[in-house]
Amino acid sequence: MAGTDIFSLGVMLYEMPRPKPFSGQDIATILYHILNEEPVPPHQVNPRIPLGVSSTIMKALAKSPHLRYENCRELLEDLKNYRPAKAAATRTPPLR
Repeated sequence: MAGTDIFSLGVMLYEMPRPKPFSGQDIATILYHILNEEPVPPHQVNPRIPLGVSSTIMKALAKSPHLRYENCRELLEDLKNYRPAKAAATRTPPLR
């Protein structure tokens, strides 16, 4: 999977619990935000998102392809490793 595909997957993951990571009134504004601004980390928008999942999404959204995951297998491994522990799951309500 190409780096742009990883970025696109990161956008989809970001949008699952909240609105789009990059927004604007027109395509030029949206492209400017994509190229020049970092989205707010998901865990800051929704505290129920585990920090590890948030950092995985942010890595997928990295501006530089060299800082993103090389493939989806790496991204999936990080998501698996950041699954909330049983104790944390009882403290935090599930995402909806």
